[in-house]
Amino acid sequence: MKLQLAQNNLVLLPGIDGAGSLFSSFVNALPPECSPVVVSYPPDQVLDYSHLVPRIREVIPWNNPFTIVAESFAGPLALKFAAIQPQDVRAVVLVCSFVTNPLHPMLKWVASLLRSTWVQKHPPEGILRKFLTGQNATPALLDQVKTAIQSVKPAVLAHRFRTVLEGDERQSLRSCRQPILYLLGKQDALVGRRGWSEIKKLRPDAKCVVLDGPHMLLQSRPREAALAVTEFLEHVDQHGSYPRIAVASSPALAHQSR
Repeated sequence: MKLQLAQNNLVLLPGIDGAGSLFSSFVNALPPECSPVVVSYPPDQVLDYSHLVPRIREVIPWNNPFTIVAESFAGPLALKFAAIQPQDVRAVVLVCSFVTNPLHPMLKWVASLLRSTWVQKHPPEGILRKFLTGQNATPALLDQVKTAIQSVKPAVLAHRFRTVLEGDERQSLRSCRQPILYLLGKQDALVGRRGWSEIKKLRPDAKCVVLDGPHMLLQSRPREAALAVTEFLEHVDQHGSYPRIAVASSPALAHQSR
Protein backbone atom coordinates (compact mmCIF):
# COMPACT_ATOMS: atom_id res chain seq x y z
CA MET A 1 0.00 0.00 0.00
CA LYS A 2 1.22 3.48 -0.86
CA LEU A 3 0.80 6.48 1.38
CA GLN A 4 -2.15 8.69 0.65
CA LEU A 5 -1.25 11.88 -1.19
CA ALA A 6 -2.32 14.06 1.72
CA GLN A 7 -0.24 12.09 4.19
CA ASN A 8 3.16 11.65 2.55
CA ASN A 9 4.78 14.86 3.77
CA LEU A 10 7.89 14.41 5.91
CA VAL A 11 9.51 17.22 7.89
CA LEU A 12 13.12 16.27 8.67
CA LEU A 13 14.85 17.74 11.73
CA PRO A 14 18.66 17.33 11.75
CA GLY A 15 20.90 16.41 14.65
CA ILE A 16 23.32 18.62 16.51
CA ASP A 17 24.97 19.99 13.35
CA GLY A 18 21.64 21.51 12.31
CA ALA A 19 22.59 21.79 8.65
CA GLY A 20 20.29 19.15 7.18
CA SER A 21 22.85 18.25 4.52
CA LEU A 22 23.37 14.81 6.04
CA PHE A 23 19.85 13.71 5.08
CA SER A 24 20.71 13.21 1.39
CA SER A 25 21.07 9.40 1.49
CA PHE A 26 17.86 8.97 3.48
CA VAL A 27 15.93 11.30 1.18
CA ASN A 28 17.18 9.40 -1.87
CA ALA A 29 16.01 6.13 -0.30
CA LEU A 30 12.45 7.34 0.25
CA PRO A 31 9.74 6.20 -2.19
CA PRO A 32 8.69 8.78 -4.79
CA GLU A 33 5.32 9.39 -3.13
CA CYS A 34 7.08 10.89 -0.10
CA SER A 35 7.69 14.64 -0.09
CA PRO A 36 10.44 15.53 2.41
CA VAL A 37 11.36 19.03 3.51
CA VAL A 38 14.40 19.74 5.68
CA VAL A 39 14.60 22.12 8.61
CA SER A 40 17.93 23.82 9.31
CA TYR A 41 19.11 25.65 12.41
CA PRO A 42 21.15 28.87 12.26
CA PRO A 43 24.84 27.93 12.61
CA ASP A 44 25.70 31.26 14.22
CA GLN A 45 22.86 31.77 16.74
CA VAL A 46 22.61 30.32 20.25
CA LEU A 47 19.00 29.14 20.39
CA ASP A 48 17.05 26.92 22.79
CA TYR A 49 14.51 24.37 21.58
CA SER A 50 11.68 26.88 22.10
CA HIS A 51 13.46 29.32 19.80
CA LEU A 52 13.95 26.63 17.13
CA VAL A 53 10.21 25.88 16.92
CA PRO A 54 9.65 28.74 14.41
CA ARG A 55 12.17 27.07 12.08
CA ILE A 56 9.74 24.16 11.79
CA ARG A 57 6.79 26.45 11.15
CA GLU A 58 8.66 27.95 8.21
CA VAL A 59 8.62 24.68 6.25
CA ILE A 60 5.57 22.67 7.35
CA PRO A 61 2.91 22.05 4.67
CA TRP A 62 0.09 24.05 6.22
CA ASN A 63 -3.34 22.38 6.25
CA ASN A 64 -1.84 19.05 5.17
CA PRO A 65 -0.87 16.13 7.43
CA PHE A 66 2.85 15.64 7.90
CA THR A 67 5.18 13.39 9.85
CA ILE A 68 8.16 14.75 11.77
CA VAL A 69 11.36 12.71 11.48
CA ALA A 70 13.78 13.90 14.17
CA GLU A 71 17.38 12.82 14.44
CA SER A 72 19.12 12.57 17.84
CA PHE A 73 19.39 16.16 19.18
CA ALA A 74 16.15 17.06 17.39
CA GLY A 75 13.92 14.54 19.20
CA PRO A 76 13.04 16.90 22.07
CA LEU A 77 12.40 19.66 19.53
CA ALA A 78 9.99 17.45 17.57
CA LEU A 79 8.09 16.49 20.70
CA LYS A 80 7.89 20.08 21.88
CA PHE A 81 6.52 21.16 18.51
CA ALA A 82 3.98 18.32 18.38
CA ALA A 83 2.80 19.16 21.90
CA ILE A 84 2.29 22.88 21.33
CA GLN A 85 1.11 22.75 17.71
CA PRO A 86 -0.45 19.33 17.16
CA GLN A 87 -2.66 20.22 14.21
CA ASP A 88 -1.73 18.33 11.05
CA VAL A 89 1.07 16.38 12.79
CA ARG A 90 0.40 12.85 11.58
CA ALA A 91 3.11 11.06 13.55
CA VAL A 92 6.56 11.51 15.07
CA VAL A 93 9.63 9.43 14.21
CA LEU A 94 12.54 9.66 16.67
CA VAL A 95 15.91 8.41 15.42
CA CYS A 96 18.42 7.44 18.14
CA SER A 97 16.98 10.23 20.25
CA PHE A 98 15.99 10.96 23.86
CA VAL A 99 13.95 13.19 26.18
CA THR A 100 16.52 13.52 28.97
CA ASN A 101 20.31 13.24 29.08
CA PRO A 102 20.89 9.87 27.37
CA LEU A 103 24.62 9.54 27.96
CA HIS A 104 26.03 6.73 30.03
CA PRO A 105 27.65 7.92 33.30
CA MET A 106 30.97 6.61 32.00
CA LEU A 107 30.79 9.21 29.23
CA LYS A 108 31.12 12.16 31.61
CA TRP A 109 34.10 13.23 29.54
CA VAL A 110 31.56 14.50 27.00
CA ALA A 111 31.16 17.54 29.26
CA SER A 112 34.59 18.56 28.02
CA LEU A 113 32.98 19.22 24.65
CA LEU A 114 31.53 22.36 26.18
CA ARG A 115 34.97 23.95 26.18
CA SER A 116 35.16 26.19 23.14
CA THR A 117 38.80 25.22 22.63
CA TRP A 118 37.68 21.60 22.02
CA VAL A 119 34.75 22.33 19.73
CA GLN A 120 37.03 24.46 17.58
CA LYS A 121 39.15 21.41 16.80
CA HIS A 122 38.59 19.00 13.94
CA PRO A 123 36.61 15.99 15.24
CA PRO A 124 38.99 13.00 15.47
CA GLU A 125 38.08 10.29 12.98
CA GLY A 126 38.26 7.59 15.64
CA ILE A 127 35.69 9.39 17.80
CA LEU A 128 33.37 9.92 14.83
CA ARG A 129 33.53 6.24 13.86
CA LYS A 130 32.98 4.97 17.42
CA PHE A 131 30.14 7.25 18.49
CA LEU A 132 28.48 8.51 15.30
CA THR A 133 29.13 6.88 11.94
CA GLY A 134 30.22 3.34 12.81
CA GLN A 135 33.52 1.68 12.02
CA ASN A 136 32.57 0.92 8.40
CA ALA A 137 31.77 4.51 7.45
CA THR A 138 33.07 5.59 4.07
CA PRO A 139 35.60 8.42 3.80
CA ALA A 140 32.91 10.42 1.98
CA LEU A 141 30.49 10.14 4.90
CA LEU A 142 33.21 11.07 7.39
CA ASP A 143 34.04 14.14 5.34
CA GLN A 144 30.36 15.13 5.21
CA VAL A 145 30.01 14.79 8.98
CA LYS A 146 33.17 16.79 9.65
CA THR A 147 32.02 19.53 7.29
CA ALA A 148 28.57 19.68 8.87
CA ILE A 149 29.97 19.93 12.40
CA GLN A 150 32.58 22.50 11.45
CA SER A 151 29.92 24.68 9.81
CA VAL A 152 28.54 25.50 13.28
CA LYS A 153 30.12 28.22 15.41
CA PRO A 154 31.88 26.74 18.47
CA ALA A 155 29.70 28.67 20.94
CA VAL A 156 26.56 27.40 19.21
CA LEU A 157 27.79 23.81 19.16
CA ALA A 158 28.74 24.01 22.83
CA HIS A 159 25.26 25.32 23.66
CA ARG A 160 23.64 22.42 21.81
CA PHE A 161 25.78 19.91 23.71
CA ARG A 162 24.75 21.62 26.94
CA THR A 163 21.10 21.42 25.90
CA VAL A 164 21.45 17.65 25.47
CA LEU A 165 23.07 17.23 28.88
CA GLU A 166 20.68 19.50 30.77
CA GLY A 167 17.42 19.24 28.80
CA ASP A 168 14.24 17.50 29.92
CA GLU A 169 11.31 17.18 27.53
CA ARG A 170 9.42 14.43 29.33
CA GLN A 171 6.39 16.67 29.69
CA SER A 172 6.37 17.30 25.94
CA LEU A 173 6.45 13.54 25.41
CA ARG A 174 3.51 13.08 27.76
CA SER A 175 1.59 15.83 25.97
CA CYS A 176 2.28 14.46 22.49
CA ARG A 177 -0.74 12.47 21.31
CA GLN A 178 0.51 11.38 17.90
CA PRO A 179 1.78 7.87 17.14
CA ILE A 180 5.52 7.61 17.82
CA LEU A 181 8.07 5.41 16.09
CA TYR A 182 11.56 5.07 17.57
CA LEU A 183 14.45 3.91 15.37
CA LEU A 184 17.16 2.36 17.54
CA GLY A 185 20.68 1.64 16.35
CA LYS A 186 21.84 -1.76 17.52
CA GLN A 187 25.45 -0.51 17.42
CA ASP A 188 24.72 2.96 18.81
CA ALA A 189 27.56 3.59 21.28
CA LEU A 190 26.40 7.13 22.09
CA VAL A 191 22.73 6.83 23.11
CA GLY A 192 22.22 3.08 22.94
CA ARG A 193 18.95 1.85 24.44
CA ARG A 194 18.83 4.51 27.12
CA GLY A 195 16.89 6.99 25.03
CA TRP A 196 14.28 4.42 24.05
CA SER A 197 13.98 3.03 27.59
CA GLU A 198 12.97 6.43 28.97
CA ILE A 199 10.54 7.08 26.12
CA LYS A 200 8.72 3.77 26.40
CA LYS A 201 8.20 4.33 30.14
CA LEU A 202 6.23 7.47 29.42
CA ARG A 203 4.66 6.36 26.14
CA PRO A 204 4.16 2.60 26.34
CA ASP A 205 2.23 2.77 23.07
CA ALA A 206 5.32 4.01 21.21
CA LYS A 207 6.87 1.56 18.76
CA CYS A 208 10.49 0.63 18.23
CA VAL A 209 12.36 -0.67 15.20
CA VAL A 210 15.91 -1.88 15.79
CA LEU A 211 18.30 -1.48 12.87
CA ASP A 212 21.77 -2.98 12.76
CA GLY A 213 23.65 0.29 12.59
CA PRO A 214 25.39 3.05 14.57
CA HIS A 215 24.06 6.30 16.00
CA MET A 216 23.77 7.92 12.58
CA LEU A 217 21.21 5.46 11.26
CA LEU A 218 19.76 7.64 8.51
CA GLN A 219 23.22 7.98 7.00
CA SER A 220 24.50 4.44 7.52
CA ARG A 221 21.24 2.51 6.93
CA PRO A 222 19.17 4.85 4.75
CA ARG A 223 17.20 2.17 2.89
CA GLU A 224 16.28 0.21 6.00
CA ALA A 225 15.33 3.42 7.82
CA ALA A 226 13.19 4.61 4.91
CA LEU A 227 11.43 1.25 4.78
CA ALA A 228 10.76 1.30 8.53
CA VAL A 229 9.28 4.79 8.33
CA THR A 230 7.05 4.07 5.33
CA GLU A 231 5.81 0.78 6.81
CA PHE A 232 5.00 2.56 10.06
CA LEU A 233 3.03 5.26 8.26
CA GLU A 234 1.15 2.70 6.18
CA HIS A 235 -0.02 0.98 9.36
CA VAL A 236 -0.93 4.31 10.94
CA ASP A 237 -2.87 5.20 7.80
CA GLN A 238 -4.75 1.91 7.88
CA HIS A 239 -5.34 1.46 11.59
CA GLY A 240 -4.42 4.66 13.39
CA SER A 241 -1.89 2.63 15.38
CA TYR A 242 0.98 0.20 14.89
CA PRO A 243 1.56 -3.25 16.45
CA ARG A 244 4.39 -3.30 18.98
CA ILE A 245 7.52 -4.60 17.28
CA ALA A 246 11.13 -5.48 17.78
CA VAL A 247 12.90 -5.50 14.46
CA ALA A 248 16.32 -6.60 13.35
CA SER A 249 16.78 -5.62 9.76
CA SER A 250 19.68 -6.35 7.49
CA PRO A 251 18.67 -6.00 4.80
CA ALA A 252 14.95 -6.72 5.31
CA LEU A 253 12.71 -5.82 8.23
CA ALA A 254 11.50 -8.83 10.20
CA HIS A 255 8.57 -8.12 12.50
CA GLN A 256 8.21 -9.85 15.80
CA SER A 257 5.77 -9.05 18.59
CA ARG A 258 6.96 -8.25 22.05
